[in-house]
Amino acid sequence: MSKPIEVQLLQARNQAIRKWFNAQVTPLAMSAVHLGIKPYSGQFYSMFKTKIYQRNGKVIGGGYGMPRHAIYVHKGVGRGYPIELAGGGITRKKAAERLTNKGYNKTAISNYLAVIMAGKHNKKRKPKPWFNPVIDRNLPVLANEVQKHDANIISERIFIQ
Repeated sequence: MSKPIEVQLLQARNQAIRKWFNAQVTPLAMSAVHLGIKPYSGQFYSMFKTKIYQRNGKVIGGGYGMPRHAIYVHKGVGRGYPIELAGGGITRKKAAERLTNKGYNKTAISNYLAVIMAGKHNKKRKPKPWFNPVIDRNLPVLANEVQKHDANIISERIFIQ
């Protein structure tokens, strides 16, 4: 017994999306290697775990799991360079507000910001975007694939009376 054509088309669409997500692992790994991001153990390709999200048998999204330190490089944060001060887009005042909201008292915040802003910490780390450029460069291919498959699914549902 064969499956209805809509189910076959939906499965083809889902497979095309999975294939695209898996195909991005190599370029992402190469981008990470270029910046010197190292896996804790094993190969670079095993550093990325592809995650596909489905609802009612239809792929609705996807993503990648990766080590935390890979994201730190992308964002420009790390030890002594907290997210509150990363990327140059946040002021000392905004950092103090965020720390206050987290429950720190004013003296602790003042001391913390003085240490961060002084000495070696006054040189801001620059974010090294390695993830988004790869995805942005290849996203039109995914968009075209999804558009093609969705058009096929819709065309199978159109009836002339």
